[in-house]
Amino acid sequence: MQSFPQDNVGSLSLFQRRSRHVGVRSGSNNDIEEEGSKMIRAAVLGKDGVGKTAFTVRLLTRRFIGDYDGTLESWYQHRVDIDGEEVIFHIFDTAGKNCKEKIDTCAAQDIMFVLYSITDRSSFQEARLIIKYLHETKNVPPSAIFLIASKADLKRNTQVTEFEGKLFALNTGCFFHQLSNSESFFEHNKIIKKAYLRVCLQGAHKSPKSPAIMRRLKGGFKNKAHSYVPTPRTRSASVDF
Repeated sequence: MQSFPQDNVGSLSLFQRRSRHVGVRSGSNNDIEEEGSKMIRAAVLGKDGVGKTAFTVRLLTRRFIGDYDGTLESWYQHRVDIDGEEVIFHIFDTAGKNCKEKIDTCAAQDIMFVLYSITDRSSFQEARLIIKYLHETKNVPPSAIFLIASKADLKRNTQVTEFEGKLFALNTGCFFHQLSNSESFFEHNKIIKKAYLRVCLQGAHKSPKSPAIMRRLKGGFKNKAHSYVPTPRTRSASVDF
C-alpha cells in the first residue's frame, strides 16, 4: 500500500487556526458547547479543488457559496436541528497536501468525509488511498467514513462514474453519496442524518471530553460571536501516487 509523505512542519501547526462560526439560527454563538447538546466532530478530507469548503458550508447552512480561498484550513462550528433535537457540529475543513500527520489527527474525529470530484480521476485515486489508510492503519470503522463524489452537475466532464464510486464504497463498507454542492441540499440533508445516527449508535454522549486537538482549539471555540479568518496556509501539492 502506498504511504503518505511526512509533513516536516509537524502536526501541531496544521491546527493552529482559529475557528469559523457558521450561524444559521438567530442569536449569539456564545457558549456554543451548551450543556445537554449532542456534539458531532467531523473532518473533511480530499484533494485540493474537489469542493471541500463548498460541501462543508452547504452541509451546515444549506447555502452555496462558490468562491473560497482554497489555501485555508478552518474549523467550523454550527448548531443543526435534526428531527427536533439540537446537535452541535464541529467540522475541520482541510486544505493542502494530505500527509500522515494531518490524517492521523483527523482520524480522532467521529466522522470522516472524504471527497473527490467526478471530473478528476486523480482525486478519486487519492480519496481511495485516504480511506484505505484510515481503515487499515488507523482502524477507523467503515461506518464512520463517507465517500462523497462532488460536482455531479458537471457530468459532461465525467472521469469517474457513479458505479465506480459505489463499487469502492460497497467493497470497503463506507457510505457513498454523489452530489452537487451548487444545485441541491437533498443529499447533504441525508448525510447529516446518517452522520447523526452513526454517532448515536456508537454511544455518543452529551458534552463529551475533547481530544487533544479540540483542547488546543477550545479557546477559539468559546465566547466568540463573530467569524474569524484563519491564517493562510500555503497550498502544497497533493499526495504523489
